[in-house]
Amino acid sequence: MRKHKSNMTKAEFAAHAGISKRTMARWCKEHHNVLRVLNVKPTARVLNPLAILFLCEYFCVDRPEFLQGLKLTIQI
Repeated sequence: MRKHKSNMTKAEFAAHAGISKRTMARWCKEHHNVLRVLNVKPTARVLNPLAILFLCEYFCVDRPEFLQGLKLTIQI
């Protein structure tokens, strides 16, 4: 069992961001080219940490607790 959570489902991210799952789907569709580079397929249900950081930075959403101490930055 892992000590720290490192991924997040799209539904969990939508709840964290305070948006609907439909809006989350629109965000992912609009930025599918960037998400694909970050190894997130359009049909994927799980977002990896880099994809979460991208969405947080791009849409001005606070980082989830498990990514607070992470020192990664993404240039958009």
